Amino acid sequence: MTRQVVLPAIREELSELQAAAAEGDDDAFVRFQALSREARLIEARAREAKQEDAATDNDDADGLVA
Repeated sequence: MTRQVVLPAIREELSELQAAAAEGDDDAFVRFQALSREARLIEARAREAKQEDAATDNDDADGLVA
């Protein structure tokens, strides 16, 4: 869900902030840096959650007997 909804919105905001920063808006540059860090953290947490889900799915399958 995060990758499908939150990250595209953040990327759009980053694009707008980057354009404003390129025009000399110092506040936009600071916000761009902070939001970039936040986006990296969100992506890392989403990857970890996906890996944990995959590990849980594998653990559940290990207990099955054919």
